[in-house]
Amino acid sequence: MGLAIAAIIKGYKCIFTTTDKQSKEKVDALKAFGADVIVCPTNVDPEDPRSYYSVSSRLVKEIPNSWKANQYDNLSNRQHIMSKQDLKFGSRPMEKLHIFWLVQVRAEPLLGQENF
Repeated sequence: MGLAIAAIIKGYKCIFTTTDKQSKEKVDALKAFGADVIVCPTNVDPEDPRSYYSVSSRLVKEIPNSWKANQYDNLSNRQHIMSKQDLKFGSRPMEKLHIFWLVQVRAEPLLGQENF
């Protein structure tokens, strides 16, 4: 959701690939934020050209100036967190906190931050 919101604010086109196990409500919400959603079959291997892994990799090669978020392999998330360590929650007085926005769809990325 966070990527879809950021994309619409910045005026970027956002395309999500997901599995057919994803809820209709989540797909509809992404579409409501202006994202394109490609639903891929779950019962195929990751290497299968129909898998959401393969479809997203193909799209990033086909679409000029595109970027793949890839929450599992993209180290940009970790680098961004490390560069913003002075912005840890609680490091500033509460009266100066205007917005606290946490978007967490799956637990893995959050749990993976224990390295820091």
